[in-house]
Amino acid sequence: MNSPPAFERRSVTRDRLVSVLLPLYNAENYIGHSIRSLLRQTHENLEIIVIDDGSTDRSGEFVRDLAAIDSRIRYVAKTNSGIVDALNLGLTLARGVFIARQDADDISTPARIEKQVEYLIEHPTCIAVSGAHFHIDESGYFTGGRHYPSNRGSGDYTAYPAMEPYLPHPFLMMHASILKELKYRHTFHCEDSDLYWRAVRFGKLENMSEILGLYRIHTASISGASIIDGRIQAVYSQLAAISAARYDLMIPDLEFDPTLLAKCRKAKSLARIIDLFAPMLDPRELAYLRAASALKLVELSGFRPYRLEKEDLQFLKSNVNLKKLGGRENRRNARRAVRGYYRRQGLPKLIGYYAGL
Repeated sequence: MNSPPAFERRSVTRDRLVSVLLPLYNAENYIGHSIRSLLRQTHENLEIIVIDDGSTDRSGEFVRDLAAIDSRIRYVAKTNSGIVDALNLGLTLARGVFIARQDADDISTPARIEKQVEYLIEHPTCIAVSGAHFHIDESGYFTGGRHYPSNRGSGDYTAYPAMEPYLPHPFLMMHASILKELKYRHTFHCEDSDLYWRAVRFGKLENMSEILGLYRIHTASISGASIIDGRIQAVYSQLAAISAARYDLMIPDLEFDPTLLAKCRKAKSLARIIDLFAPMLDPRELAYLRAASALKLVELSGFRPYRLEKEDLQFLKSNVNLKKLGGRENRRNARRAVRGYYRRQGLPKLIGYYAGL
């Protein structure tokens, strides 16, 4: 059967309502640029749902002013409880066939939404799509950085650390019916990867090679704020992988209690954070969590502003034995990560000591 003419496909694409979820918290310097990039989309059949998670600056005022001009903007204010609750509230309000994501400090290219809708329509086995983007700094200037993400398939939860299925979350678009069924869980600082582990059960996740937006890099990044946040992210990312493994093994899933974040921050160290989850894991899972979280923290340190502390390195040495990691690829990747960290920190004399582990 011949493909329909381009103008027919374009017409069908434009008929699809897209809901854009835009969580907001104290982003008065950026929110106007972010929303205007959506209002200027070539795909005009949009509803832009801005969920204000208790902002204390003038962010809400700016959004209300824009909403008075364009009825596609829906502004919802709530008390502060975090991005997961904000996104899940947005899901209950979304009416679109597709749901897109954007952060309050990022910018979409004019044809981003149209291209993603066309891609999902033309690739029926794909249920979620994201893509490439340029990096900008806090002032909106190009840093020279760019990211062209690869497609990682369904991920690998046997790797150390786990290799998650990956889509850049700020430029995500997914079928609304699937995203509403999955919802976001309180896997702090890795809500996106946890979502993707569960989404691959429904279909393919794919990244477009085209530039879809501008991703802002700044010091206020949540997961890059401190070494403690890095430890929390490392642990939760590997718990999400354990959750995916449990699904395939058809055993009861983990429960992610939202009150655990405060306990994790109080625990501070990687060892004590992991101890909080020990009662819900079997011995094999706990051993995996210790080794994989230590290696994930090393990986995160490669592009975060914090450095590992002595206790992190001691935990790494005590819980990771490269000779006992399953699979040659696991051992090679882990050794590369550890050696890379010590080279970046200017500690060549310690490479041999720790690389053997």
